[in-house]
Amino acid sequence: MERMAKRRRPANAGDGPSDEWWREVSALFEESVRFYLRLSAVASKMHGDGPLSGPRRTVLLGLHRSGPRTVAQLAREREQSRQRFQPIVNALIADGLLQAVPNAAHKQSPLIVLTASGRRTVQRIQATEQAWLPRLRVSVSRARLSNATATLREVRGGLESLLRPDEQQQG
Repeated sequence: MERMAKRRRPANAGDGPSDEWWREVSALFEESVRFYLRLSAVASKMHGDGPLSGPRRTVLLGLHRSGPRTVAQLAREREQSRQRFQPIVNALIADGLLQAVPNAAHKQSPLIVLTASGRRTVQRIQATEQAWLPRLRVSVSRARLSNATATLREVRGGLESLLRPDEQQQG
């Protein structure tokens, strides 16, 4: 337990984070918001705002990556309410991209799965996004991308711990 706490805290955490550390964290948060907004704008340009809107792509790609899920699981993975995700899932079912199948673990919460049409749609999404990659004018190594991903994942974990009351009282 002590090891985990040390990993998440800045080097001088005994005295509290330094001003420099706070400036860097603030810059990371600010840049993350800008990144998200640009990513959303590019995704809209790539896919349009129609049937492949951001929320719909999120559901389709999430199911492709993680396999069958209940609506509640899909929502939890995106820090959203089930009520927010249900209409999106319903629309994708109506479009024939998803299907609800019986869930042996929970009779009242069916599993949501991609249909054959949904899998083809995911392939089109991925092909479109891969076709745009050469237009991305940055020269960042795979190692730097991996480090950036790991850093964001760790900071996100720290933020998630702030939402859990049991961990808040320990820190």
